[in-house]
Amino acid sequence: EDASQAVMESTLSWCFAAGHPVDNAVGSAQYNFVNRISPLTKKIFKAKTPLEREALRDGIRVEVEGITQDIGDMVVNLTRVLTSLYPMFKKDTTLIQLKLSEIFYRPFLPQLLETYNFLNESDMEVYRAYVIARGLDDITAYTDIKQKYQLGDSPYQAAIDCISAITETSSPIEKFSLLVNFGQTISESVKQFYLDQGHDEDQASEVSNLGADDLFPITLFVITRVGKPQLISELQLLDDITHEQDLMGNKGYCLATVTSAYRGLVAQQTRDGTSGPNI
Repeated sequence: EDASQAVMESTLSWCFAAGHPVDNAVGSAQYNFVNRISPLTKKIFKAKTPLEREALRDGIRVEVEGITQDIGDMVVNLTRVLTSLYPMFKKDTTLIQLKLSEIFYRPFLPQLLETYNFLNESDMEVYRAYVIARGLDDITAYTDIKQKYQLGDSPYQAAIDCISAITETSSPIEKFSLLVNFGQTISESVKQFYLDQGHDEDQASEVSNLGADDLFPITLFVITRVGKPQLISELQLLDDITHEQDLMGNKGYCLATVTSAYRGLVAQQTRDGTSGPNI
């Protein structure tokens, strides 16, 4: 099995070496997407007044939807080409997905995220105001978080770090991995807290089994502490470039949970100002 893994990794390295047809196809696709996205970011940069920016929004949105659809389709097609050329990958395309995620998005992802930031700038401004007003509130101010999940000083730092790191990688697979780890670290933080308090394994495991109603307000606390308005653009991009069938299960659940918490925070801030950190 180790030898087979080594052969697959070596094959992929060869496919993505300069001059190989697969590498040429990837480079051509990257060049195409850069050339489609760059004019959009230039238009956004030139639009200075609110009226100019608003006039651009619908057109930019349509262009971005087309680009992200084509990005998702291109990744699927590249995967099919590789499995057709090298049947050893047909049973498991994980290595292909990891390689494409690592290298394919890198040249154009920052500019693409600029377009998402433009489309989300209103929500990002609301989020920014909320964080300025409430970002340092103690967890006890989040009254929707049950007392048993408030966990003392500086709770859920590992989850905060996971969400924050989403903005620091260009790999969609790594972004999704951080999202899934975010949910796991919340449960692990609760369990470890109660083990440290002297509870036995069964008791700590039981209390760390959070339902959606418990997870959501904790997520709200976490994304407030993250303090990165552009998080919503990262989440929306992941949703847009990922095929629906790949959002089943825990990956899609974590994406939906964090996105809903961000949207809920914005909705409350828009409705009530800085009245409090609960949705």
